[in-house]
Amino acid sequence: MYDRLGIDQDLPFQQRAWRYQRLAWGVLTLVLIGALLGLFGQGPLADASMVDASGTVRLDYERLTRFDRLTYLTVSLSGDPAADALEILLDTPYAEAVVLHQPMPASARMDWTAEGVRFRFPRVLGKTMIVKLLLSVKSAGPVRGRIRVNQGDWLTFTQFVYP
Repeated sequence: MYDRLGIDQDLPFQQRAWRYQRLAWGVLTLVLIGALLGLFGQGPLADASMVDASGTVRLDYERLTRFDRLTYLTVSLSGDPAADALEILLDTPYAEAVVLHQPMPASARMDWTAEGVRFRFPRVLGKTMIVKLLLSVKSAGPVRGRIRVNQGDWLTFTQFVYP
């Protein structure tokens, strides 16, 4: 019948084209699912948290973020009633890779030291203290940071910054 209509058919070519279309639909589906889960920022895959060895310091941050977009580091300190202040130290390479905005609550003091940027917050004894450091990253790509609370152990984290 196709010969009478003057239409050429190439069945192997058509089957390859269908295979490529199914593959493209599968890739698009995976990208859509990744986007919904936060693969490109703001979602369950983008958020991360860690706890120090003693279990008193918790760091929440965005593992995946965007260039020049406001992001956060949230530090929670429970216990440790002997300390009258909460000191948070961001190491120098990370502090130079970001633009620091006003922390919440407003810090009593912020100093640049040889180790990095030190924030000192007055502490309410007996309560869990939560500090949110707002910042934006200056460049795209992976950014490695370290944070230390009250002379404790360093917590090392990595953020990937999309352009």
